[in-house]
Amino acid sequence: MEYEIRTHLDTLAYRADCLGCSWKVRDKPEPEPVQDACMKHAAASGHWSFRMVCEGISIVFRKEER
Repeated sequence: MEYEIRTHLDTLAYRADCLGCSWKVRDKPEPEPVQDACMKHAAASGHWSFRMVCEGISIVFRKEER
């Protein structure tokens, strides 16, 4: 039996952590608002490094026999 894995696109969540302090932005459905928030924080704080993460839920399915 063969399997495949699929990520549900409506479960994706983007977030970022500043590597210079404890600032963070959480769980946005698109990457752009997270990137914009990081750029605003960088301009205000002088912190230029961020850990950006995208998480989602994936499910393993049995492949249909064809």
